[in-house]
Amino acid sequence: ADGWVSRPDKDYYQIMIKNQITDTVWIQPVLTAATKWNISIKSGKGVRKDQIAFVISDKQLVQFLHDELELHKKNEYFSEKIFQFLPENFHRYFWRGLFDADGGVYLINRSSYTPNLVCDISSNINFDWSVLETYINKIDNIKYCIRREICNKKLGYKRSIIKMTDHHAARFLYHIYDGINKDKIGFTRKYIKYITYLEKRA
Repeated sequence: ADGWVSRPDKDYYQIMIKNQITDTVWIQPVLTAATKWNISIKSGKGVRKDQIAFVISDKQLVQFLHDELELHKKNEYFSEKIFQFLPENFHRYFWRGLFDADGGVYLINRSSYTPNLVCDISSNINFDWSVLETYINKIDNIKYCIRREICNKKLGYKRSIIKMTDHHAARFLYHIYDGINKDKIGFTRKYIKYITYLEKRA
């Protein structure tokens, strides 16, 4: 979700992944072991949190991500092709990556012994959720809602979100984070909030 794929009809063929430095400690050795990614770091004035960007120029990879998975359209919708390409037991990693980048998990009444759990994934105001809905409906009878809203009228910030609450949110998070302590794939900030919820509910 926090990536960018250039158009294959351009004179350059680039893929970029960018996130907070503290979040990407686990991914750097994975990328550098596979092939050569250029790394740049942005910090200091004008940057809220130190960021690291991984960039690679690879014509074949760009064309694959563009043509076979249609990832250049990910700000409008995610293609069915992604789920057809991934084995079903890998779908959780798609959801984990999407949630790590564009998701949020919140504990309401955090001081309570039984806090309420809310999680959501956000995107553009006109984002088409239909393909993701098809696959989220396969996860343990989860109920959700989709909202489109203006978050900041002064700045004109608009978004659409898919939102789950309480045991439906817990089921979704259980599905995407199952096995994370073993596979070590993904960020931990939101996962820790989920574990905090489970500990308070125990």
